[in-house]
Amino acid sequence: MVTDNAPARFRKSLIAAGVIVAAMAALSAYAWLVLPGDAMLPVHWSAGGDPDRYAGKWEALATLPAIAFLLSAILAVLPAIEPRRRHLLQSSKAYVRIWLAALGVMAFIHLALVAAALGHSVDMLMIASIGLGALLTVMGNFLTKVHSNFFIGIRTPWTLSSERVWEKTHRLGGRLFFGLGLAFFIVALSGPDRLAFLALIAVAAAISLFVIVYSYVLWRQEQRERIGEQDAGPRSP
Repeated sequence: MVTDNAPARFRKSLIAAGVIVAAMAALSAYAWLVLPGDAMLPVHWSAGGDPDRYAGKWEALATLPAIAFLLSAILAVLPAIEPRRRHLLQSSKAYVRIWLAALGVMAFIHLALVAAALGHSVDMLMIASIGLGALLTVMGNFLTKVHSNFFIGIRTPWTLSSERVWEKTHRLGGRLFFGLGLAFFIVALSGPDRLAFLALIAVAAAISLFVIVYSYVLWRQEQRERIGEQDAGPRSP
């Protein structure tokens, strides 16, 4: 059943997204005014947490607010064009939580980038660990509440073709990503370590591949069960 407060939830999330994007833009505008015109600012850090690429003010200060705006515009439109719109509306709480979590992490990283541009000491390895931890725990918590749709969730040919495969895959995937998010928090709080951070990135890739394979295995099992039921069929008296 589509909850009556789904449209209201989308409207509130759109307002919240607008506030976040506006705050990011305002922070960039402030930094633009106080930094010299020819300033070269750090925009990328190595796995060890050291700046390894610099760019001018336009790229450094406008990129993340622009991406946040574009992401919000896309997510605001998706419910209207989703083929399984009813399912997406049923997932409205999870949808907006993941949306706002992604924006919050982007704003957090943008704040760190601007702070670094203004000459403050920033531990980007810790920032990245906290950001990924926050996003993964929110995603992991709400993946189990996402109904089958074409835009958010673990979308494979096998989850999209079976409600049971979708539910089981998201139940396991949600737990795995939630646990991974907690692991990123632990790394951040214990003093970010380059090897530990890279190891968790590798684990994230492994989990992503695992849930894809898992969805296929579930689907194959379901197909075998259906074939077995058809073969068993009703027998003549």
